[in-house]
Amino acid sequence: MTLTDGKHVMLSYNWKSQKIVSRVYDILKDKDIPVWFDVQGGMKDDIYMSMAEGVENAAVVCCFMTPEYQESENCRLELTYAERQRKRIIACIIAEKKDWRPSSWLGLITSKLLYIHFKDDSDEGIQIKTKELIDRINGHSASPESIYYEALDQDVAAVPPYYGDINTYDPQSTTFEFYGNFSFSVVSDNTTDVFCFEPGPVAVMNNTYSTIFMPLQCHAEISRLLLLKYDLQKKTYAQSSWYLKTGTFYYLYYDSRRQRLFGLRDVYTPTYIMEEYNTTTLEVIQEYTRQNGTQYGFASQGCSVFNPDENWIVEIRIVSAGQHYDAYYMKMDLNLVGKKQDIVT
Repeated sequence: MTLTDGKHVMLSYNWKSQKIVSRVYDILKDKDIPVWFDVQGGMKDDIYMSMAEGVENAAVVCCFMTPEYQESENCRLELTYAERQRKRIIACIIAEKKDWRPSSWLGLITSKLLYIHFKDDSDEGIQIKTKELIDRINGHSASPESIYYEALDQDVAAVPPYYGDINTYDPQSTTFEFYGNFSFSVVSDNTTDVFCFEPGPVAVMNNTYSTIFMPLQCHAEISRLLLLKYDLQKKTYAQSSWYLKTGTFYYLYYDSRRQRLFGLRDVYTPTYIMEEYNTTTLEVIQEYTRQNGTQYGFASQGCSVFNPDENWIVEIRIVSAGQHYDAYYMKMDLNLVGKKQDIVT
């Protein structure tokens, strides 16, 4: 990596994490990446002047978050100054407690960043995560065409907002990795404070793989749905209103040619509803068609294909045939939306 104008990568950490961060420093230096590291000449006699210069001359500030980092006044000064200087921040977690998440001032600064988790402090584990860090320093993000996404709820508070994680599964390494955070508010009469979410199908915006859309269904209240939008490059998220009252999503597609997001969900009558969503607000803007379960059979999750060139979708439906079930292909012509209520051809 080449940093212009004498810029460097600044490593911000608490002294208790020095062993791991020192190993990260060695790997970065081996890759000829200029690094500001306090114990390697970064810190001079005036600690505050040295910290300020480290931040001001940084192209990227990598913070290694722990409970001790969050409690450290110097770490707070360092990272807060980096934010005010509009420095790019890469957040890493190396806390011993698996479920620890930053809160207070640290949570506020990093809430919309994608965390890198240094869970394994072995040399091999540090090398793997430092490679991910280098990719992030170079501006590379994980590629959604090669990973799968899941959403998990975190330990919830007594009142909204609630918090969740987005995790990825890499089929090449066969591992799950934490990828990002989101928070959401709900309007609910549930007083149990148990919100366990099941992710639905993922739609990816355009060929840049910068944004994903994902429905979430709440098991604690099975009649609750919402849509989540996550920008992988800007590290920002948005959610729909808590208005998709019932059912499950069977598929969700982003049509880059027509710049539209649409999907099929059900309500527990059963009734199937295909509708289009605003890609900014995630609110329903148009209903395409509505079918009952006896009309064309039962839908199956993950069993559909969309052809953007011809503007049709084919899915598998299942019908009861006495002692067994039969499956068949059903085609819906989206060119008929607005012209006919029944678009099955």
